[in-house]
Amino acid sequence: MAIDLHKPIGAAPAASAALPTKRTMNLLVRERKSSGAWKYALAALALALLVAAFVKFAIIDVFGQVDVKKSELVGVQAERDALDKRLADYEALQDEYLSYTGVSITGASAPEVTDMVARVVQPKATVTAINVSDGMISVNVKDLTLDELGKLADDLRAEELVQSVTVTNANDDESGHVFATLVATLADDSNEGGE
Repeated sequence: MAIDLHKPIGAAPAASAALPTKRTMNLLVRERKSSGAWKYALAALALALLVAAFVKFAIIDVFGQVDVKKSELVGVQAERDALDKRLADYEALQDEYLSYTGVSITGASAPEVTDMVARVVQPKATVTAINVSDGMISVNVKDLTLDELGKLADDLRAEELVQSVTVTNANDDESGHVFATLVATLADDSNEGGE
């Protein structure tokens, strides 16, 4: 190939030799952020989960516990109201009870009579029933012999509260123990005051 030295510089190359050419130079390289969208979506999802957990545990569960406690309170208040209703007449009942315990039974109060039975009769026999009415006391006893029953009647006669004692319904079983009823007439204060 021969070089033509007489050819002017800058002349266009021949059509047979077409080479690619670049007329500008770019030194700034632009990077594409291809991962940005899914990172935002992941952050939004995590934030939504945190908000949902906060709402559930800090708000919904607390209100649920409050509702449970309110229902328990309603139940307790209903029980209290029922008890208050039952106890509404307690003072009247207590006054009636005190009026019975303070009533004089021909000169002896009910506590005095029961104390006498506990002191005199119960150490010597098993008491199965006590009835007090119209100035008389009836005591059902068991687990004593006929001799012990006679001594018990004498001990009751010796008491200040007792005017007289009778023994009724004395029965014994195979072992010799007696089942009996002691009927004591209580002393009247008007008779004691005249002596």
